[in-house]
Amino acid sequence: MDAGRIVRAPRQDGVPPTRARRPPLRLTRRGRIVLVVGVALLSLGGFWLGTRAAGLASAAPVTRGESVLPVAR
Repeated sequence: MDAGRIVRAPRQDGVPPTRARRPPLRLTRRGRIVLVVGVALLSLGGFWLGTRAAGLASAAPVTRGESVLPVAR
């Protein structure tokens, strides 16, 4: 038996020991507001950046028999 190892004795009723449950995450009203506003700002910022990137993209028509390679360069 290792000296550094902790061994628990089995319970008398034969049920294996369970891990301690963590208490649920508790947020104050101010914390919930900050969390919701932060998520909303991140979502709106991502949406705004996505629309900017789509607006900067250019479309070039490719006709029949034309290769897309010169357009991509």
